[in-house]
Amino acid sequence: ERWIGVGILVGALLIRIFAAIFDMAPVDRLSFIVAMFGIFLLVGGLQCVRWAWPGICFLVFMFPLPSVLENSLLMHLQRVATVCSTLILQTLGIAAYRAGNVITLPGVVENLTVAEECSGLRMLTIFGAMSVAMIFLIDRPWWDKFIVLLSAVPIAVLSNVVRIVLTALL
Repeated sequence: ERWIGVGILVGALLIRIFAAIFDMAPVDRLSFIVAMFGIFLLVGGLQCVRWAWPGICFLVFMFPLPSVLENSLLMHLQRVATVCSTLILQTLGIAAYRAGNVITLPGVVENLTVAEECSGLRMLTIFGAMSVAMIFLIDRPWWDKFIVLLSAVPIAVLSNVVRIVLTALL
C-alpha cells in the first residue's frame, strides 16, 4: 500500500505540473490535496490516512474558490445582501430604496454601494470552514451535524446584512 502512495504522489505531482503549464489553477490546487493524501499513504499507510483524512479534507478551505463559482456566488450574495439590508432599513422607518446594488438613503450625499467585497463571500467561507471543523470535532448525531453545516449560510448572510445595515445607520 505504500507503493500506491508513491503512485498517487507521482500522479498528483504530474497533474500539478500539467495544470501549472496550462494555467489551470483549480486543478493545480486540488492536485495538492491528492499529493498530501499520497504522502500520508506513503509515510503511514492506511492507518495514517484514516487518522489524517479530516485534516486532508479541510485543506480545501485554504484555496480560493474557482473563478466561475466565485463570480456566480458573488453576484447572488451581493444581491441578497442589498435586498435584505434595504428591507431592514425600510422596516426601521428609513426611506431607503435600492437600485441594483446601490442603497439610497435620505439626507445622505453619497449612496451606499454594496460592492463585490461586501457580498459576504468571505464570511460564508469562514462560517463554512468553522461548520466543517465543528462537524469533525463534535460527537453528535448525523442530523445535528447536518444542521450545523446548513446553518453556515444563513449565519453568514445575516451577519453581512447586519454589518451593512449598521454601516447605513452610522
